[in-house]
Amino acid sequence: MSRSQRLQLSHQRRRTRPPQSPQSHQNQRRLLWATITSTTLAAIVTVFATGFATAIADAVTGFFLEPTAPQLKSTEVRYLKPFGLDGQPSPGFSISTRHTGGHCIESMQSTDPGTFRCFTASYVFDPCWQFGGDDDDVGCLGDPWSRRLTTIQLSKPIERAGHDVPGTVPPWALEVQHPEKMSMFMRCTREGGTATWFGALPFIFTCRNSEGEIVGWAGADVERREDRPWRVLFTEKGSDQIVRATVKTAWM
Repeated sequence: MSRSQRLQLSHQRRRTRPPQSPQSHQNQRRLLWATITSTTLAAIVTVFATGFATAIADAVTGFFLEPTAPQLKSTEVRYLKPFGLDGQPSPGFSISTRHTGGHCIESMQSTDPGTFRCFTASYVFDPCWQFGGDDDDVGCLGDPWSRRLTTIQLSKPIERAGHDVPGTVPPWALEVQHPEKMSMFMRCTREGGTATWFGALPFIFTCRNSEGEIVGWAGADVERREDRPWRVLFTEKGSDQIVRATVKTAWM
């Protein structure tokens, strides 16, 4: 056999593949199917496990981040003193506006014996407090959360007729817990001496959120309880329901 014949025979042997039996084809199909199935199941398990873990994480996060509703045990009653014994504004308070030519009578907003209702040519202020040791000067606040005082130099002596007995008139202002959003506390003030009526019930407190937006109104009749927090009727803005709300703080 020549060298060229031997090379040709060797090349043919390398290209020739032994025939495969039907059993071999079937085994290959089974192997391919098993590979596809295992890969698919692994992907499904991964997706399920990831979603389940995310759901658990969300639930745990929600559990720990959900604010707990404060449980009020009593109502704190406060009397505000914006001036010290030396006649100077108490720490945190400052004088922002000055008026002259006013006169005062006993307060109609506060039952504190040291408070007055004062008038200038254009404005009414209530409550106001004396300062400086005489009847010539008073300082006034619009609400108990304000720290900016308006002072009036009086042109007439204060008319002292005696205050109403505490408990017979509503407080000056209230801090009220929202009956549904328990972590929210509203600032409720008596504005202008007028009432908003719902049916036959007068609501004299206008309630605002921390941004100063009106969120509802509170009733005139404050339920004062000795061993439990005070309560007041409340109706939310845009609602036709009247419910009882808990009073956290009452300024008298």
